[in-house]
Amino acid sequence: MGHNRSTQRVCLGVKMSFSNSGAPCPIGRFFPQRILLTTPLAAPLAEPLQKEFVRAQVRHVPNDELSREDFRWADTWVGFDLPSWTFAGEVSVKWFHSQSDGVDKSAPILAASGANYVLTHSVGDMPRRIGEYVLAYHLWLTRGGDLFRANEQTGAWDTDFFNNYVDPRAATVVVIGTGEVGCGVARVLSAYGIEAVGLNTSGRQVEEFSACYPLHEGAPHLRKATLVVSALPLTPATDKIISRDLLSNLNGAVFMNVGRGPTVDSDAVHWALDSGHLAKAVLDVHEVEPLPPSDWRWGHPQVVVTPHVSGPLTRSDIFEAFTECARSLAEGVLPDLAVDAKRGY
Repeated sequence: MGHNRSTQRVCLGVKMSFSNSGAPCPIGRFFPQRILLTTPLAAPLAEPLQKEFVRAQVRHVPNDELSREDFRWADTWVGFDLPSWTFAGEVSVKWFHSQSDGVDKSAPILAASGANYVLTHSVGDMPRRIGEYVLAYHLWLTRGGDLFRANEQTGAWDTDFFNNYVDPRAATVVVIGTGEVGCGVARVLSAYGIEAVGLNTSGRQVEEFSACYPLHEGAPHLRKATLVVSALPLTPATDKIISRDLLSNLNGAVFMNVGRGPTVDSDAVHWALDSGHLAKAVLDVHEVEPLPPSDWRWGHPQVVVTPHVSGPLTRSDIFEAFTECARSLAEGVLPDLAVDAKRGY
């Protein structure tokens, strides 16, 4: 082991509780014995894990130092993205826990492995935080934020905003994707007084939304929308699903992406802005991150770029998600935070 690697004895003491799901776990009853932490955010988890677990070891290995030996040693992995070479050799890991909500890079690796495993993810309070992000930018735009920022440069005392005031609660909102993130957006907006329509694959009704419709029948709702929020996970089916064809239904709406960057065709967004189908784009996630300084989005006057910060996860969120899953696994039931690697969510 290199000098940056550490193996610690950890106090195992999983606090037992009874899961309500009852779904059998594909790996049976499981108690983590050798936990591999692989990111800087994971490293501080070692100390609280010492208070929660006994008869286990924790090893922190930075991503750029990971080796096949680490995956032979561990039975539990905690990190962001699995290396592409994970299953090139012997792998002893049975439980893979993602420190983020998204598993779009790890899920295909696991789905193709043929191994027997459980994949879980961390959600915490992230959906509410993403909802706050959407509401914050909606209020900024509808309350004249761009106008007043521009006026600061010239010293213009422009009060025409009062004559053109539109109640932010009058927005017609469509949220594409009605999973955890989409529901978080809808809850925050609803608490403020804004109801949202949801678009999903089947049209399944979700209580956070005033109504839900299949995405392929969404055109009439998109035409009326003043705000469209994409909260989609990345799967083979959602890759660039926010396309020129979809955006052509919009009539000067604001578009926000708080899901996954590659679900949006960035060239289609550029076209929609220049053609008037979009009035503004607020983009927190991008198909390439970090977004290159030369990318057109940085300098476009109708685009707000943020660096994938709409839904921060804290160490507490990750720790609580991990221990919640550990309790379910100890009972031999599938955790509520389990992800279907083949579906990607």
